[in-house]
Amino acid sequence: MRAVLIASFLLFVAAAPAGAQLSNLPKLTAPVNDIAGVIDANSARDLDARIRALKDATGNVVIVVTVTTIAPYATVDEYAVKLFEKAGIGDKKLDNGLLILVAVKEHGIRIEVGYGLEGVITDGFAGETIRQAMAPEFKAGRYGPGLLAGTTRLINRIHPSGDAAPTDAPTETPMSSKELVLGMILFLAIGLGILGIIIYAIYRLAKATGGFRTTASTSTGVMGSSSSDDSDRSSSSSSSSGSGFDGFSGGSSGGGGASGSW
Repeated sequence: MRAVLIASFLLFVAAAPAGAQLSNLPKLTAPVNDIAGVIDANSARDLDARIRALKDATGNVVIVVTVTTIAPYATVDEYAVKLFEKAGIGDKKLDNGLLILVAVKEHGIRIEVGYGLEGVITDGFAGETIRQAMAPEFKAGRYGPGLLAGTTRLINRIHPSGDAAPTDAPTETPMSSKELVLGMILFLAIGLGILGIIIYAIYRLAKATGGFRTTASTSTGVMGSSSSDDSDRSSSSSSSSGSGFDGFSGGSSGGGGASGSW
């Protein structure tokens, strides 16, 4: 019996640090979670806007997190995996999330990629982003610009913003001169036909009523009233974007990505 009690106590002692570690993980609620307080206001605003635009355009989710330290975790990689899983970054079915983690005390950087984005954000590309866009800025204490540069590079990889069409997109062939002339003739013929129908309808209406002065004035009055109402509704309406962010829907980390330091 004593042996059972001792074994139970040892298991409890071993499990306690793990529970403490999980409780030390921050709760993520926004695109940018500057827990360490190192991102300037302008960079934070731009990061938030670009991440939300990516989410609206593609559904993919990028989350930026800064922490003072990863303690009691041993490595930035382990911390990032646990944080990713606790927050559930990305969609549960698509696993289309990406975490950018910066640990200030340890000078550690980690880009953790969900399963659904591993084919786009490869380990090599993530490593290049850290070395080329982020680490040099961090060395100079410019955390905001470094994160903005790195995050923008990743976002552009996920959702290219260039004007070039995808290679598999069908290309449109320009119309020949003959086709253009035929199109114009057809357009004019349809327009003349519609105009003739309108003129004939007006003629029949005038003949049946002995004139359409009353009808026209009544119609004008109704139209004026409708236009005024529409204007009032338009001036009284307003649009606003909510501050909430629904990028935490149970997504999982795929283990891909890269780590670095400065």
